[in-house]
Amino acid sequence: RSVYAAFAVAAYRKPEFTATAAPERPRYLSGEKGAFTLRAHTFFGAPVAAAPVRWRIRRSPLEPPGSDDAGAFLAGGDGNLYPSDAWRADAVVAEGETSTDADGSARIPFAAPAGAPDALYRLEATVTDSQNRPGDASASVPVHGAALRLGIFPDERCVALGAAFGVTVRAWDRDGRPRAAEGVVLTVHRRVWDSRADRWTRREVGRASARVPASGRVRVRLPATAEGDLEIDARAA
Repeated sequence: RSVYAAFAVAAYRKPEFTATAAPERPRYLSGEKGAFTLRAHTFFGAPVAAAPVRWRIRRSPLEPPGSDDAGAFLAGGDGNLYPSDAWRADAVVAEGETSTDADGSARIPFAAPAGAPDALYRLEATVTDSQNRPGDASASVPVHGAALRLGIFPDERCVALGAAFGVTVRAWDRDGRPRAAEGVVLTVHRRVWDSRADRWTRREVGRASARVPASGRVRVRLPATAEGDLEIDARAA
């Protein structure tokens, strides 16, 4: 049995221009409209005008500050560990084509859906000059679901049924600085199979309240009242 494959070979040509991109603001909130600015210039500083630009913006989850890599891997059915995002495909938020203006610039807009969780929006763009030479540019910007960010960090990875376990609740502003948070409610859920609806549902099995001081950190005890993998949510009033 023979297997064949083909691939292209092209001569390397040193690019004669550079393309860069940056967000118009350092961060956005869900529900806001944002944009990236792309600029293309030759190495002598002249703008690359009227150049076609193909672009795409993807969205990926944004982890809270201080997250460790404990959940970075998952167990496969073959006994191996795999990166937890091995089968994740970052959602495409927007894509399209445009061209640079007389200054060698192009504005690439996007919209962040209202109510969406924290995410990182990443632009990937390719500029093609008049000699059909491509130049790539990329940039990213965080989009936060709210001005207040919360993180939950369990003390243990496995606890006995009926025992209490500790979690550290942390609060930050959009710049990653610790801040206070009033009326934080922690809810513990367990996934159960709903045979009538033929889908997984979440059942609440525990609840606690907390106040995060100005240090941005507080420790809370929760009961392990159900078996299985438990999920903890934190919401502030």
